[in-house]
Formats: sequence, C-alpha cells, structure tokens
Amino acid sequence: MKPQATIPTWRAWAGLTFSPLAWAAYHQAGSDLDFAKCQWAATPLMVLLGVAALAVIGLGAILSYGAWRAAGGALDRKEALSGRFVAAISLLASGLFALAVGFQVAASAIVPGCFR
Repeated sequence: MKPQATIPTWRAWAGLTFSPLAWAAYHQAGSDLDFAKCQWAATPLMVLLGVAALAVIGLGAILSYGAWRAAGGALDRKEALSGRFVAAISLLASGLFALAVGFQVAASAIVPGCFR
C-alpha cells in the first residue's frame, strides 16, 4: 500500500470533471454545427468529435480507476475510504457519460446532418 501522501487526490475526481466537460463540449459542438451550417455537421466530423470526447472520458476513467485501486485496502482510515468512494462514483460517471456520447455518435451516424 502506498502512503497517503503519494496518492494524488485530484485523480479521484477526474471522471467527475473530465466526463461531463467532454460530453458538454461534444454536445455543444454538434448543436452549433447543426444550427450554423448543417453541411459542416457531416457524419465523419461528428464521429471524429465523438471519438475525441470518448478519449477524454476514457482518460478520466483511467485516472479514477487508478485512484480507486490506490485507495483500496485502507478501510481503517476515513479519508482513504472517502477517496475510494469518490473514485468509484467518478468511474461510474465516466461510464454513464461514455454511454451518452456513444448514443449521440450513433445518432449522428444514422441521421444526416441537415435532418438533425
């Protein structure tokens, strides 16, 4: 087990910050492209933006998973237990936002840009 001082606490919050920000940026970019010029919101561009958003969400999930693993086994310290809980919630949030982005990417691949 690592000493508590060497475990960065910000990693536990990575999934809760990176995931909604990536989803919001993807959603806003897609909405703006559809509204401003629907021809620009072609399927390859939206899929590329979706993959970039999923990469950011994946990074947050990896960091949260590392924090969750690092805080494991320290049930005698309250701060380590709360860090493990926050990391677990961050990991679950990453999965939820990845699902949301995945559905949006699937919708943009099925429905043409000017019909969205």
